[in-house]
Amino acid sequence: MDRLAWFYYSNDRQCLDQAVMIYLDHLRSVNLKKIRKWSKVEGHIEKFDIFIRHITDFPKISV
Repeated sequence: MDRLAWFYYSNDRQCLDQAVMIYLDHLRSVNLKKIRKWSKVEGHIEKFDIFIRHITDFPKISV
């Protein structure tokens, strides 16, 4: 959530990408409902929606 906070308050797109990568690496332990609620309380539900779009659009790298 700290990466999202940087994105929310500083509009730092690199932090958005980092938040997406962290999410993708920890799918089973991330509670999107909790993050959505926190985002709403922080007044950044629109940026949360951007985060959600990036989750599905982020390029997956095969190794």
